[in-house]
Amino acid sequence: MDGSNKSTSERVRLVRSDLTKVSDETIDLAIDDAWVVIQRQHFAKDIQEQACRYLAAGMISREDDRVSLKQVGDLKKQYFKGVNPWYDHYLDLLNRFGDGGGLRMVVFG
Repeated sequence: MDGSNKSTSERVRLVRSDLTKVSDETIDLAIDDAWVVIQRQHFAKDIQEQACRYLAAGMISREDDRVSLKQVGDLKKQYFKGVNPWYDHYLDLLNRFGDGGGLRMVVFG
């Protein structure tokens, strides 16, 4: 496929307003990586850009993305943030519109 349905850094920024300090080059790299995956999942053309956008958004990690620090006086506590709504949205698209990738199971009875 020609890449005309690949997402853009501007569209990824629309769903990830927290990426103000992330360069366009970094976002473009995530988009390129996501596009390879999208092609293998055989999404319909009208879903490709959206799937690429959300997968790329889910792939971009910032230093403070995964850990939350709470401090009261000298007491500090770190929490792992396991929520990635962008990747969850991509998985929803994959389940509804993609072919699920190359893993297949055949059961003989």
